Parts: sequence; C-alpha cells; structure tokens
Amino acid sequence: MNEKAHSTPRWREIVGEIENAIQSGDLKPGMPLPSEVQLSLDYSVSRMTANKAMTELQGRGLVVRKRRVGTVVAHPSRPRTNNVAVLCYYISNFPTAPYLSGLREGLSSDYGLLLCDTGEEPAKEAYFLEKMRNEADAIVCMPSSMVENNALLQSLIAEDIPLLCLDRVPEGIEVDAIVSDNYGATLQALRLLTSRGHRRIAFLSDLRPQVSSVQERLRGHQDALREVGEENPEELVRFFTTFTVTQDVYYPQLVREVHDAIFSLLHKPNPPTAIFCLQDAYMAAALEACAQIGVEVPGDLEIVAFNDCPPQFLPLPAPVLRIVQQPHQMGVLAGQRITAALRNGSLLPEITRVTPQVFDPLVPVPSG
Repeated sequence: MNEKAHSTPRWREIVGEIENAIQSGDLKPGMPLPSEVQLSLDYSVSRMTANKAMTELQGRGLVVRKRRVGTVVAHPSRPRTNNVAVLCYYISNFPTAPYLSGLREGLSSDYGLLLCDTGEEPAKEAYFLEKMRNEADAIVCMPSSMVENNALLQSLIAEDIPLLCLDRVPEGIEVDAIVSDNYGATLQALRLLTSRGHRRIAFLSDLRPQVSSVQERLRGHQDALREVGEENPEELVRFFTTFTVTQDVYYPQLVREVHDAIFSLLHKPNPPTAIFCLQDAYMAAALEACAQIGVEVPGDLEIVAFNDCPPQFLPLPAPVLRIVQQPHQMGVLAGQRITAALRNGSLLPEITRVTPQVFDPLVPVPSG
C-alpha cells in the first residue's frame, strides 16, 4: 500500500508501535533501535518519515541518540536536583581545593556541588556512587581505581548519568575523563636529567599498579631510561605500601622506608645518581633521608618529583626539579564538560590530558 494512503500518518504508526514495545518491556532501557535507514525498509516508508518518527520518540523522552552508538531506549527520567556530586579522595588535602575551585568556575551557575569524601576507600566510594545516583544530576569522581567498583561505574554510564573521572582513569572502563599528561611530563622531566648525563635514576612510588597515574609515570620513567641505553630500568624501582597505614604514622614510617631504600640503592654497584618521586610525600621523605645519610642534593643526587602541595612550593632545603599539575585548569574543563552533558546529553568516553609544568631549579627564571 502506498505510504500516502494511510488515514493515520505512517510516522505516527511507527511511534505507536515502538512506544508500545517500550511500555510492554519488549524494548528495555539501553537497547538499540534500528537505524532510520533500517526503519524505512522495515516499514516501507521514506527516510524522511522514519526520521520524523525518531524525532517524535526523542521529543517524548522515550529514546536518546548516542554518538558512536545510535538511538537507544531511554532510561526512565529522574527528577532533576540541580546538583552535581563530586567524589573526592580527601576533601581537606591538596590538591583537592584547586580542582573544586576550577570545577565551580567551569560549571553552570544553575548547579550546586555535593561534596563526598571517599577517603580513597572502595566501600565508601561505592556507597556515595549509589547514593548520588538519585541525589545528583551528574557525578564527577576522583576514582579509587579499584576493580570492585567497575560494575557500578558501568551501570551509571549505561543509565546515561553524566559521569566524569578526574585525575585518574579506572582500568577497563570507557569513561569521560580529565587527567594530567603523567607520561609526557615524566618523560620531559627525566629527559632534562639524562641531558645532564644521568643514566641511573631510581623511581620511588606507591605500590598501586591499578592507578592510571602510577602506571603512566612508571612507563615514562622506564622509557626515558631505555632511551639512554639503560637495559634494566625496573631494577631501580622501589614500591612502598606506607599509604595503607593511618595518617598519624604515615610520614614517619615513610621517611624510615625511603631512607632504607636510598641507603641500599646508593651502596649497590652502579648506584643511581638521581631519584624520581611519585609525589610530594616521597620528595619530602627523600630530602630528609638524604640529609640523614649525608648525601648532598643536587650535588650528589638530583631529585625530581610531582609537586602538587602548595606549602611545598616554599623554598625547599635543596633544589628539586618539580613537575606541577594544573588542577584548577582540569577542574574548569571538567565543569564545562559536565555542563555540556547536562544540556546536550551523555558524555563521550573521551580522555583529555592536561600538560603539567616542569620547573628546573638549575635554569634561572626570567625576570620581569
């Protein structure tokens, strides 16, 4: 029968059939629908008619269009809260504050922030993810990166809840993320050291291989050393589990462990002439350990570190090559991405890497 011969417009018939299938449960949330080309073939209608039907279904909130996926059945609409949840590692610690100030700057003023302190504990993270599923319109998460929460993160993405990961990317999940270019910055900083003749550079790090920033910094270290002919860079790596202890004993224990590691490394054949520190705490512990051992920095041993803690931007007891992330800029980008997602639909699984700044203490800062 000719398309024009129907008393009810064909696009309305298509809408009715698909709507009934959704309401009956034959088409479940997240299930893909045929493309407009396929619909036009299935119903023997023009492409324009199929497009009109899909547009109507989208207008009713029954389906959503996803880039790279197509049109899928929409999840039941949730009441708007005008809040964005932010799951932080430790709200009171640096560099959380610059992330939050940037996020506030980049986020539409229509939305408030709900701060959730996970303490980097997977159980707390899971609790807040479940809670914020219904209490926020979107979620910004500084993830613990523990695999036990991957299924929960995947379910939020599947429900089209805008979810953005900040600072880290959980392994095995395609998610929108704003992170530092950890690999590139590590490579840049270590190339400065190798250009000064260093070949043996130790690496001090948390034992957290599941954390993307640890993976990327370690890979940068290994590649930088292999570039200059170091065949076994892994023998210069030292991992520590001190991060698992309580805060009141954390730093004194870390200093003892770093002291022992540096002392041992320096008394091996072909010892390192420089040390890469994963973050501020290792830098401070290394400087203290060197002072105790009687090693002069940078004369006997150069140190490079990711340096994010503002109090440690003050003059250090010895010159340190510093890699400084840009948390405020990262927060602004995250706020802008979340705002766009809330206005236009779900986020794409896209990773944006922000370049840290590298400060070399042996290069004078230009005046003026």
